[in-house]
Amino acid sequence: MHSGAHAIEITPRRIKRGVTRTRKILGRCLGTVALAAAALLIARLDVQAAPPEDNKEVSQLLEDIKGQAADLQRDSDELESFTRSDMS
Repeated sequence: MHSGAHAIEITPRRIKRGVTRTRKILGRCLGTVALAAAALLIARLDVQAAPPEDNKEVSQLLEDIKGQAADLQRDSDELESFTRSDMS
């Protein structure tokens, strides 16, 4: 026989407990996933596009930033050319 080891007998009662435990775990997981999906759906429905006047303002700001970036790039190129020129 086995020395000190207890053999676990598989009984219908143990199987039923295992199935019940598995169902509870799956139920909790699926419940959590369903709640998360519902929360994401509700959050997505609350998100709306900005009013057109805000869009125009943001577009104008982006255009201004692009213009300033182009000016800074030109200034940077000019300063770099000074460092490479032979001004002795």
